[in-house]
Amino acid sequence: MTRARQLTTLCLLSLALAPLLFEAERPGTEILHPVAVVIFSGLISSTLLDTFLTPVMFWLFGRRTLSGCSTARPGAFWRHHMNRIDFAFTR
Repeated sequence: MTRARQLTTLCLLSLALAPLLFEAERPGTEILHPVAVVIFSGLISSTLLDTFLTPVMFWLFGRRTLSGCSTARPGAFWRHHMNRIDFAFTR
């Protein structure tokens, strides 16, 4: 559901920004055209990263950490990670 919402947002904002993106030579858009380019490129990059890269990174790193700690004890997963964080800050 959230991925469909992100793609819907991307499509609608792309349509809304299209006049500013494609008519850069029109008078009065000297300031708004660069802003529209930044908004559009940030929207595209964040949608692509959230759609493709985040699930892959979670699959790669989540699988490794879950297999490395015991799930028989409640909270073992979080204690394992908190110990790693504390160790990183004490160096």
